[in-house]
Amino acid sequence: IIAGTEDPTEGSVTTSKDDCIGYLPQEVAMSENEAYDTVSHYVKKIAGILEIEKKMAELEKTLSQNKNIQEYCDIQQKYIHLGGYSFEHRMKTILSGFGLGDIGIERQLCSLSGGQKRKVALTAILLKGVDFLLLDEPTNDLDLPSLIWLEQFILSSKIGCLIVSHDRKFLDRVV
Repeated sequence: IIAGTEDPTEGSVTTSKDDCIGYLPQEVAMSENEAYDTVSHYVKKIAGILEIEKKMAELEKTLSQNKNIQEYCDIQQKYIHLGGYSFEHRMKTILSGFGLGDIGIERQLCSLSGGQKRKVALTAILLKGVDFLLLDEPTNDLDLPSLIWLEQFILSSKIGCLIVSHDRKFLDRVV
């Protein structure tokens, strides 16, 4: 219900329209089209960077006319807020933290294992600039170095988290 994938049978959930919730379901489902995305394209799309980059490129064509300068500046501020200029570096850093540093960001998602896809999805969520994380069994498919990296990320971030996990040691360390 909090993630917005189901409606409540009673009551309501109220969030600010500016709140960004990052949700990692237990099973990551990718559409047929997404399966043929590259890792980089998928992460940029989920994080919201791809849409912003496209809009900036459109507006750059008309900036000489002073027509869309304010709109471009507003969109560029969102891009800066999401760390757009350092996005690829941060993406590679997180992928490396999850043990995927050697897969290459131009690799197609359909060539990855289920566990690797889940790590890529988690990378995208962590780069999305979320205000709150909903993590359902986030330790599934994580080896020890990846688990330690995720623990450190959660502990060092100021993001609120709701975590569902059977991994008591993980919960003891991050809660």
